Amino acid sequence: MPSKTQPAPTNEPLMYDVPTAARLWGVSPRQVRRWITEGRIDRVKPAGPTGPVYITRAEIERRIREWTVKATD
Repeated sequence: MPSKTQPAPTNEPLMYDVPTAARLWGVSPRQVRRWITEGRIDRVKPAGPTGPVYITRAEIERRIREWTVKATD
């Protein structure tokens, strides 16, 4: 059983590559790269400046919450 300080284990990855993040957001990979260049989304570059780019699950979920429009009656 997870403690209050540690999240429950999940099968979801902690980071996603650009094409997967784009698919989750419903946009093109080119759009995700544009947002990265513009500084609109955070990214992780574990192999340095010339390595692959990843988007954390937390960033993906945060942006989905920000971009969600509440339904009105």
